[in-house]
Amino acid sequence: MKILFYVEPLVEREDPLWKSPWLDFVKRFTYPLLSAGGDEHQCLAMVGEPLASTARDLLNDVAIVAIDPTSLLSRFGRSALDIASRWYRDKPGDVGVAQMAALVREAAGAFQPDVCISFSAAPFLRYAFPAAQVLYFEYGMFSRPPFPATAYLDPEGMYRSSYPMRHAAVLREREPQTDEVAVVDAVRTAFAPRLDQVGAPLLDAVRVARRSFRKAVLLPLQFSGYYAYDVNAAFTDQYDLLTQTLASVPEDCAVLVVEHPEHPVLKPATLQYLQQRHRNLVWLPESRGLYAAAQCLVPSVDAVVTVSSSVGWQTLLWRKPLLVVGSSHLDCIADSNDLSDLPRLLEPAPWPDWKERVLAWLLTHYFVPFDILFESPAAKLREVVSARAPVRLEAARVERLYVEAASRGDLLPALRGDQIHGLVGVETVVHLADRRVRSLERSLLRLGAEGGQLRVSLPSGAPVGRLQVRLADSPPVVAIRGLEIGQEGGPKEALSLGRIRPSGYSSQFALPGNVVLVGDTAPRSLLEFEVSLDGVTRPTLLVMELRRFSTSDLLYAAGVPRAARDESGEVQVEESKRSEQLTGNEARELTMPASIVGARNRALAESDERVEATYVLAADSRQRAETLYALLVERNTALEDARSRLAESATRAHQWATEALKRTDDLRAAEARLQQQQGIVGALQSALAASDAKRAHLLAESNEARAQVAELRHTIETTRAEAQRVADELNEEIVARGRWAVGLEKERDAERVRIEEQRGEISRLQVELASAAGQLHHARRDLAAVMNSTS
Repeated sequence: MKILFYVEPLVEREDPLWKSPWLDFVKRFTYPLLSAGGDEHQCLAMVGEPLASTARDLLNDVAIVAIDPTSLLSRFGRSALDIASRWYRDKPGDVGVAQMAALVREAAGAFQPDVCISFSAAPFLRYAFPAAQVLYFEYGMFSRPPFPATAYLDPEGMYRSSYPMRHAAVLREREPQTDEVAVVDAVRTAFAPRLDQVGAPLLDAVRVARRSFRKAVLLPLQFSGYYAYDVNAAFTDQYDLLTQTLASVPEDCAVLVVEHPEHPVLKPATLQYLQQRHRNLVWLPESRGLYAAAQCLVPSVDAVVTVSSSVGWQTLLWRKPLLVVGSSHLDCIADSNDLSDLPRLLEPAPWPDWKERVLAWLLTHYFVPFDILFESPAAKLREVVSARAPVRLEAARVERLYVEAASRGDLLPALRGDQIHGLVGVETVVHLADRRVRSLERSLLRLGAEGGQLRVSLPSGAPVGRLQVRLADSPPVVAIRGLEIGQEGGPKEALSLGRIRPSGYSSQFALPGNVVLVGDTAPRSLLEFEVSLDGVTRPTLLVMELRRFSTSDLLYAAGVPRAARDESGEVQVEESKRSEQLTGNEARELTMPASIVGARNRALAESDERVEATYVLAADSRQRAETLYALLVERNTALEDARSRLAESATRAHQWATEALKRTDDLRAAEARLQQQQGIVGALQSALAASDAKRAHLLAESNEARAQVAELRHTIETTRAEAQRVADELNEEIVARGRWAVGLEKERDAERVRIEEQRGEISRLQVELASAAGQLHHARRDLAAVMNSTS
């Protein structure tokens, strides 16, 4: 099988390396395809020029073709967003699609794929390679913990052109099989308590915030400047989406706003402004401390508003109404696309049966768990290509994968609101000994001077070959220590830090008990290192201690003394700590790379200036502090006097209020008893009067009924006589009509004979007319010939 992987070469979101994770997916497809050797499978990856070097390093045995993104801008649009949106819209007759198809076909050269896998809208692939099946790959309904990662291979297209959109009517009527319904029930049962556990800190804060509101709407923000959002959205800016939603809900409805886990967009000033104008805007800092917080909140709200977030799919699982602001692939399950319908959607309503049917199909056909998809990608590709549609999965295995994922422990605990600073995104990938790749969870780790512990659950019972840990948006300097591997709740083996093989770092050196990694000077969106696990078989847990290093921490750890001032203002060097830091054999373990020496010299030069400036500021601050302290003492004295007077007044007021409340309660009780007795008397009088009136009314109705019965008997007798007379007349008329009908039938038979004769005559005339027409045609032709010859 020949497979072409198309990684959109455009530089989108002003980041040339933004599509690096797509190369990881290519690796996961190609690794099992090519690791067995032989020529059964051939792969080619078409990427943008900025990713070419990374692709060649990562994708062994995969042919790499690079396309210059600047050449695309000059031919197809004003910006990458403009061009990507053009491909997504795929307007009929777009000459740009044909031109791009020719460009792609030329870039591929002699490579003629059987399958094309694209990670973005690419309508030109079907024209460039007509014999190949184009499949579109993207994350599915679940992609973040605690759910297992899923994806789809869609033979129809991306988003609004996807299979569920094109076949929505059929999917709504499709009756699921019993085991498919069991998958839905199992996922709900397994993850309802799991989400409560994972999102506990955030959910507690949400419950407190919701007490002031009757209803709640969840608005998971996304990120703008990308075709998959902008083309689908009614409002391309996240701020406009938020304000329009706030304007569409009643004041007693809370709008819970959660940012995209990788793209926070709400600034403190923006939040302050919006919360002053909209008291029902609920944004909680705990949401930034819980990775993918929105999926934990869906069960706790009354409706979800989004454009194209995967949280929209998850409304099916928790039976929540969905409003799509714009038009996206979620239209196939949306309850409305109009924000004015939001108040209606908040009110209780029966859950549509068709949504359950669609959900059963999605979980067992469309959204494929990674463990199934990448176990044998060649077989999966053949199935989809052959069927030209999503193929049914083994329901029992799908159910088992979800249940196992729900029962796995957290990689990392959720963070409180005061811990959201210093967060590092962590993703782990396990490479098993049999060369299969198993992706584990993504989560957040808080790195500080005290260090953080990363606990990785490994595939139970599977021999591990190596572990890959990626740190996204990581600090420039990271220290690794305390690496252990073993059984959960059982013995663990301490691994040598020398086993760590980093990549994406400009330098690495050892400190006592630590391996320090220094990032490149240029910003990188991804830093990674690998830990070899050779010789350690069938572990279930890996524990790694990570610590964030600042420049000053690093210099001090490397033997550069810190400067400090004693009370006299003299600079003192902490030589004792330096001696403790580097004694004996530990001092010989230190190796200083050139980048650290330069950083040390710059830091020392700046240190004296900062110390002098700090000392001057400290002296000035001390004088101001003494003045403020005197004022504070004076104010505290006045405050104590006021508190004493207030306490006396409060005591007297409390006594008076207690007595008044007691008297008020007595009066209210007496008034209540009097009103109760008056009510009883009034009710009895009303009942007696009603009884007399009812008795008289019943007597009158009885007399009237007797008269009506007598009149009815007379009417019945009269009616019987009249009915008998009418029946006799009808019998006579029926006999007469029968005779007339017989005569009419004879006339109809004669008429039919005449009609048949006329039809024959018409047929004869038609034949004669056709003959005459033929003669006329010949005559005209002869006449034309004569006229031609005459002229």
